[in-house]
Amino acid sequence: MHGPLHEIGLVEVLQLLGRGARHGTLQVVGLDPAAPRTVRLRAGRVVSVEPDAGEAAVERALVARHLSVTDAIRPDLATESRDAMQHELAMRTLADMLHWTRGRFDFAEEQGHDGPLDIAVDTILLELVGRESQRVELAALLDDFHAIPVFVADDRLAVGAPPELDPLDWRILDAVDGRRDVSAIAGTLDEPLETV
Repeated sequence: MHGPLHEIGLVEVLQLLGRGARHGTLQVVGLDPAAPRTVRLRAGRVVSVEPDAGEAAVERALVARHLSVTDAIRPDLATESRDAMQHELAMRTLADMLHWTRGRFDFAEEQGHDGPLDIAVDTILLELVGRESQRVELAALLDDFHAIPVFVADDRLAVGAPPELDPLDWRILDAVDGRRDVSAIAGTLDEPLETV
């Protein structure tokens, strides 16, 4: 199965493959022919998204988020953290790809692909719709993500419970400077708008 994305979108392609419980490799080329994406499926479920959610990309993302250090995986880094990061990178990539209207796809049926992911196509679509809904709601509250975050006064901060911050929280707080808006901070950190 193959064709141009302007005639049949990737959403429809993935739905067909998912409902047909197909095994194989879906090669997708967008605007940049030098940067193809490879989505592997097993029984209609996405098991890998390369290169954006491959091992090298996961390691780079963990290092960028201070969850790992270059050339040395933190011994206390749980498998769940790696798996969650791989899932997140795959979902971001798929979200981008589903909007592509130029390029082409080629599906080659093959047996028995294993991979680090196991995501049903319907789950992908529901999760992406949920994220988009959240983004629209937040955009309305934050003036289309152009609100500029500032720190509250110390006396007001002291009234609340002590914050429990993870490394991403610290990265975001470190980028708050009273000049950049939420959109600019998200771009600087390469994190989704709704996360920031």
